[in-house]
Amino acid sequence: MGGRAERIGVRSLSDGINPSTREGRLMLNLMATFTEYKRELIQERVRPAPTQPGPAA
Repeated sequence: MGGRAERIGVRSLSDGINPSTREGRLMLNLMATFTEYKRELIQERVRPAPTQPGPAA
């Protein structure tokens, strides 16, 4: 480090998504949004249903 600024970049080799471009950032944000949506759907499915009172005995 020593006062030297280093630039580190990330690039997906398998998809060709380059986050240094506006299109790459758009794709990464879209994928993150869909992933969050899917995670919330899964959480709703595995969440136990609220118990409802049964018929009076």
